[in-house]
Amino acid sequence: MKPVSPLHFVLLLAGLAGGCVNDNTRTATTETGDPVAVQAPAAPEAAPADTDASPPVSTADPALAVLENADVRFKLHGLLEFKPRDEALGKPDPAKKYIMADISCENIGTKNVYPAQYMLSAYLLDNKGNKHSLPLSVKTVAMFDGHPANTYTREQSEGFYRENFAPGEKARGFLYGVEVDKNVTLTRLVMEARDLKAGADIKP
Repeated sequence: MKPVSPLHFVLLLAGLAGGCVNDNTRTATTETGDPVAVQAPAAPEAAPADTDASPPVSTADPALAVLENADVRFKLHGLLEFKPRDEALGKPDPAKKYIMADISCENIGTKNVYPAQYMLSAYLLDNKGNKHSLPLSVKTVAMFDGHPANTYTREQSEGFYRENFAPGEKARGFLYGVEVDKNVTLTRLVMEARDLKAGADIKP
């Protein structure tokens, strides 16, 4: 069971959005101001047969925040602060902390949905009122790629970028990352999709 690369999902969303978006300014640059050329990857090819089946996706774990409508439910299960690798879009900033969001999605309705359409609108707010875009924080996700804490497999998380995410299906993974000042606390999860405009406070 090979862990899924969060970077693949973030680059796919970048292509859907028409460019690379950073945490605060929504421009086609990284947090350091360097331009990044992003081409949306195709859906991942079928992996070779794996002798170990992926564990079933669990969405029942305690959640820090929940957003839902009649069709789909998103849960923020955790915010993992991690020590980045030195490579991948520049060295880590010692004044920053790097956080990955553990998120699950479940189709609770009666029709197929496309989770990526919702996730493009997602962001986090911090205790100073700053907005941190979740889907396209390429620098942080690139630094997390290959991290041993990422234990979710492709099978567990592939539903996030499928257009035919069917009723009853579930997906979960470390898909989004943010880079914030060390004295900042993330306080709220928000989505502004066409049919899911809502926010939820993040439990301490």
